[in-house]
Amino acid sequence: GDYLGNLNSKEDNLGNLNRKEDNLDNLNSKENYLENLNSKENYLENFNNKENYLENLNSNLNQLESLNANLNLQVSLNKLGQEGGAREERKSMEAKKK
Repeated sequence: GDYLGNLNSKEDNLGNLNRKEDNLDNLNSKENYLENLNSKENYLENFNNKENYLENLNSNLNQLESLNANLNLQVSLNKLGQEGGAREERKSMEAKKK
């Protein structure tokens, strides 16, 4: 009877070991799953940062375009002012001649 009892308890031990191994496998696959989630999260964060960066660039570009339009307007106004001034000068020169 002892021999059979001994075999049975060894079999029980093997069963236990197998269950523990299954548990470890299970834990491992959960860990891999979490690592995978983490890397997807990092990827999304990275993507978000790039999107923000592009939005900033776009906003800078809009500011530059607006600045450029203002400068062009200023240049046009200056030219108009100079032409007006030259016209006035001609008028006064002609008036002096008369």
